[in-house]
Amino acid sequence: ASGAGSWDFGVPDFRWPARPSSPVRDEKSGVKSYVDESSAKELFNVTLRKFVIPVVRGGLERLLRSSLDSEAGLQVGILDNAYTLRIGADASKSEESVGEDLIRTFEVDVKGANVVHWRHDDAETEPAEMCTVMPLSLHHVADEVVTLDVDFNLELTFGDVIHSRVFQLKSQRRFLPDLGASFGIKFLRLADCRTRLWWSFSESKLMVAFRAPPDVKWDIAARVFGLELPNWLEDDVLCLGLRRVLSSFNLKNPIV
Repeated sequence: ASGAGSWDFGVPDFRWPARPSSPVRDEKSGVKSYVDESSAKELFNVTLRKFVIPVVRGGLERLLRSSLDSEAGLQVGILDNAYTLRIGADASKSEESVGEDLIRTFEVDVKGANVVHWRHDDAETEPAEMCTVMPLSLHHVADEVVTLDVDFNLELTFGDVIHSRVFQLKSQRRFLPDLGASFGIKFLRLADCRTRLWWSFSESKLMVAFRAPPDVKWDIAARVFGLELPNWLEDDVLCLGLRRVLSSFNLKNPIV
C-alpha cells in the first residue's frame, strides 16, 4: 500500500539503547540480527496515542467522508486492477450521517517493541538472505534505517454509515463477472500482530512486514448478486482470506 504525500509526526526526542555485544540468530532463516532486550513499549504507546493515532484517524475520517460526499466516490484498483473497490459511490447521504463519526474508535496497544540492528559487514550473511532483515530497496541507505520489531493489537470500530454497505466491488474486465458485491464493516480487530518496521530518514520511507500471520476478526455485512451472505461466510471464511492477504506481506514482501 502506498500513497502520495507524507506524514509529519512530532515524535519526542529519545536515546536509542546501546547495541548489544552479541548477535541473535533467527531460528528459521539462520540470519543474524542484533536485538536490544530493553523494550520501548511505553514509548510507543505514548507516541501512538499522542501523535500517530490522531493523525491517522483524522486522515481516514477525511478520506471516507470526502468519498461519501463525492458523486463518483473513491475508486481503488485491486487484484491487478481486475476489480475496482468503490467507496461511497452508491451510499445514501442522510442528514443523520452528516455529523456522525465515521470512525468511532481506533485503538492500538503495543505489547512489545525492540530495536533490530542490521550489520552490512557480517561476512556470514549472504546478499540473498539480507532481505529477511533489511529490504533490498533500502540496502543503499541501510546504515541510517531504523529497524524495529513491534508487537501490538489493533481495534477499529466504524459508525453506522460505514456498516451500511458503502463499499462496492465492480469488474473492470469483460471476461470477469460483475458480482454486484457490496459490503459494510462494523469493526476490525487485529490481535497478536508481530511486525517489523523499517524507517528511512533520508528517503522518508516506512516499510512494514508481518513476522507471523495476525489473528483477524471482523463484523461485516455483505451482499453478492443481490443476496445476503450467511454470517459464517462473512465473518469467518472471508476473514481467513483477509488474514492470508495480510500474512503475504512478510519479511521478503513488506508493505511500502
